Amino acid sequence: MKATKYSIPAQGTIDYRYVTIPTGLKEDRWVAKAEVHAGARGAVHHILVFCKYPENRKSEEPAIDGGLEAGYFASLVPGERPNEWPADAGKLLPAGSSLMFQMHYTANGTPTEDVSEIGFVFHKTPPKKTVKTRGITQRKLQIDPNEADAEFTSAWRVPGTSRCSRSCPICISVGSRSSTSCRATANPRKRSSRSHATISLGKPAIAASSRSRSRRTPRSDVWRATTTRRRTPRTPTPILP
Repeated sequence: MKATKYSIPAQGTIDYRYVTIPTGLKEDRWVAKAEVHAGARGAVHHILVFCKYPENRKSEEPAIDGGLEAGYFASLVPGERPNEWPADAGKLLPAGSSLMFQMHYTANGTPTEDVSEIGFVFHKTPPKKTVKTRGITQRKLQIDPNEADAEFTSAWRVPGTSRCSRSCPICISVGSRSSTSCRATANPRKRSSRSHATISLGKPAIAASSRSRSRRTPRSDVWRATTTRRRTPRTPTPILP
C-alpha cells in the first residue's frame, strides 16, 4: 500500500504531513508482520502509521495522539527493524479501515519526491494474543548548565497479564543510552513499566539498535525487561521488495 506522492523542497522546515489511504479490506485481517519503506530515504526522518476504523466501529479504535503515549500501528524510525511480533500474536486490521501516514521530512538541500509504502504479512487464522504498541515518554526535559549527564524517567501502568516483547528507545540528537524495566505494584494485577533515558552533552551519541527481552524471575512475580545494544542488528526477512 502506497502513500500519495509528495514533492520535498530543498530547504526550509517542513510540517508533519498526514496522508490517509483506505485499506480496501472486505474482512478483518490479523497482521503478523509489517514493514514501512521510505521512498526518499535521504529526506524521510520517520514514518508512523495509524489505523483508523470505519465509522460503525469508531468505539473500538485505539486512541491516536501522534504516537506519543497511545502508540501506533507500524513505524519506520532511524535504526529500526521491520515490525515483527511473536508468532502467536498480531495486530487487528479491520474491514473498511484506513491507514494514516504521519510523515516527518527533513530538507537536505536537494529537491526530491517521496512515495512511501507499507507491506504486511497476514496470519492465516486469528492469533491467540493481541499486540499493542504504547509510548513511554518524557517531554519535560530540564538540563542544568554544565551538567554532563541528565537522566529522565517516565512510567506507564500495564495490565498484569501483559508481556513486553520489544522496545524501541529513541533519544533525539544527544541521547546516549536508555533502559526499560518493569516492576510489580501494590495491585497484583497491574505492573508499572518504567523507561530511563540519559542525555550526555559534549559528545555525539553512538548509533546502535536495541532489542528487549522479557522474563519472569523464578522467585517473584515481577516482570523484568533488559535492553541489549548491538552495533550490527539482526537482518530480518524483508516484506517489501
